[in-house]
Amino acid sequence: MMRRSIYFKKKGNAAIEVMLFVVIIFSLALLTQLMYPVFTDMKNSVVDDPDIAQIGKDRINNLHGRYDTIFDNAIAIIFIFVWIGTLISAFFVDTHPVFFVLTIIILLVVFFVGAILGNTYEEIIADGGELEANSSKFSITNFIFGHLLESMIFIGISISITLYAKFRLLT
Repeated sequence: MMRRSIYFKKKGNAAIEVMLFVVIIFSLALLTQLMYPVFTDMKNSVVDDPDIAQIGKDRINNLHGRYDTIFDNAIAIIFIFVWIGTLISAFFVDTHPVFFVLTIIILLVVFFVGAILGNTYEEIIADGGELEANSSKFSITNFIFGHLLESMIFIGISISITLYAKFRLLT
């Protein structure tokens, strides 16, 4: 009989993993979009202040010019790395294939909630005002949330395969 490592003593569920994944990405993307106008106001205050040296003004202008690119790419990188981390953690979770059907049912509910989150993101951004004007600068983030349901389905299937297919490898 093969002795299992301590890492395989944990129980898990693919639906919870996918939901946690979506909540993390949703929160970061919304926070990034909401902070852009705040950072713009801060930059304008620094640039308009006569007591701040020109080098400080140049640096904040440079940083403000790169804000959208930095955080848009950061969302994409976080999206990929959280997905990879979730796959790795799913591998170390001990599950039995009997629960696969239950996981699929729960995943359908999670997909429904994810579709609502994707639509909520688009409604918040398209609400008008500064967020709508600035959202075009975050093309990767807008793409991810425009296709959130499709991404969640792919991620859910990959996590489910990782959770339940390894059962055959380890027995």
